[in-house]
Amino acid sequence: MNYIMDRRLITALEKGTDPDMGAHEAALWSCFTELTERSAKRDGAKVAIPQF
Repeated sequence: MNYIMDRRLITALEKGTDPDMGAHEAALWSCFTELTERSAKRDGAKVAIPQF
């Protein structure tokens, strides 16, 4: 999802409009890769999603 979120941000900046997401949303979307890796290393155990 990082590519999609990056593309949305770049498109907004190119058009000169405000991005449709805030820093907290961007951090949330960006953490899923890391959390998935942690879960996989623990044989699929649940991993808490941090509150940003």
